[in-house]
Amino acid sequence: MPLITIKKKDKYIYGVWRITENLNSLLNQIRLNKNDENYLSQISNEQRKKQSIAAKITLNQISDKKIYIEYKENGAPFCAEYKNISISHSNIFSIALISDEIIGIDIQHKKTNIKKLKSKFINKRDYNKSFNEIEFLHHNWCSKEAIYKTLNNLKCSFKTNIYIENQNTNFSQGFYVNDDKKINFEINHEKFENYFISIAKKIL
Repeated sequence: MPLITIKKKDKYIYGVWRITENLNSLLNQIRLNKNDENYLSQISNEQRKKQSIAAKITLNQISDKKIYIEYKENGAPFCAEYKNISISHSNIFSIALISDEIIGIDIQHKKTNIKKLKSKFINKRDYNKSFNEIEFLHHNWCSKEAIYKTLNNLKCSFKTNIYIENQNTNFSQGFYVNDDKKINFEINHEKFENYFISIAKKIL
């Protein structure tokens, strides 16, 4: 089964799906509703369709019940069964998380050009030279993506509104700052094969 891992934590559960199937094989593993069909009809790239379907299957597997995903105007997924779901995908992996708290998840494949991209998302408060720069940059990018998914369409620039501090290979602290608004996050980092995962939990 391509669901390669399920991890259960105190506040959330997530699963990772390795996409080895063709599109029809994935479609045979799930019953789509009208919202699903409409959403998929807007995706022209077959790999993106497979990623989306694999994430839906993963949600059903980790929750042991049928989940019907709906989408907010900003494209963020939600469902009636849980207060919070978060979905991400990169290349051959899809990842999905369920929780009753505000948590975002992101997965990223190791990029060969990450150093060239860092000026787009790294700021002075982020920087940490205490460990491998490539890993630092990937975890930082993942962390900011995970935080962004919790913001519910708040104005956001990765470089000027999101800060990652005290970052190491397993944990960091994140902050969203915009004028007088500040939101704190606890972030856990994981890595497997050539993929990086960050899970950002909003601190209430």
